[in-house]
Amino acid sequence: MIDEPARLRLAGTPDVPAAARLEHACFPDPWRADELAVLLGSGAIEIALLEERGEALAYAVFQLLPDETELLRVGVVPGARRRGLARRLLEGSLARLALQGRPACHLEVRNDNRAARSLYESLGFRATGWRRRYYADGEDAVRYVRDPRSPLG
Repeated sequence: MIDEPARLRLAGTPDVPAAARLEHACFPDPWRADELAVLLGSGAIEIALLEERGEALAYAVFQLLPDETELLRVGVVPGARRRGLARRLLEGSLARLALQGRPACHLEVRNDNRAARSLYESLGFRATGWRRRYYADGEDAVRYVRDPRSPLG
């Protein structure tokens, strides 16, 4: 039997419980399902899911702004990490958003999250500044911007 490749798709309201499960599996400070539902229903965010065999293994949450997007969350369930799923999810999502007229993207990431920072840099994001004591535990955030018109984009 041949394994089905991971499939990227946009989440809708029926996917909120799956997104909430991913939140709880991936983050120490998960967003609640009702928060995700309100944001998704308002059109303020877009949630991309990466699925294998019908199971959501990774997701990304983007805040939709007039001319760009902000990447708010990227999560991969612990048992599926180190397989390139976050890269596939972000490559596909960033390409789709660019086609929608939102080619630029920015984000903040924990300074101590070397794996995420390396991934973002490999996708053409560049560090542009710091947000001191951004996280509840006092950790700094590094601000990244991706402009596909730049040589790295």
